[in-house]
Amino acid sequence: MKTYKYITDTVVAVIDEDGISRMSMLASAVPEGETILPADPIEEPVPQSIAFAQLVIGLVAEGWITQAEGEAWLVGTLPAAVEAVINSLPLNHQFIARARATRPSEVLRSDPLVSTLAAAQGKTPAQLDEFFRMYSLI
Repeated sequence: MKTYKYITDTVVAVIDEDGISRMSMLASAVPEGETILPADPIEEPVPQSIAFAQLVIGLVAEGWITQAEGEAWLVGTLPAAVEAVINSLPLNHQFIARARATRPSEVLRSDPLVSTLAAAQGKTPAQLDEFFRMYSLI
């Protein structure tokens, strides 16, 4: 039995019983009565960085920090949750983390501090990816 799945609006993949697609064809050529499955959703790539302002706007909008904490961070005062994570680091890493967190020009998705802060807030990597996707557009 073959399965048909849209690749584009007019082209379908022909998937064999083993789950492998070895050919494609025009959707109009699919035998009558066969069902064509919808295409897999295309996941938007995760931006690798966002601006500091985008980060703060997103954190306040999502309720990860309060507006007062966001406004204070904009002038250099770190939110308590950020300070707590930094203070949990080895002493020789705390100054570096504090300097990078205070007023970064950009925030890297790959930065271990970003992942640690998100995890401390109970956020999954997928939620963090979605955060970067959403707030990179602001």
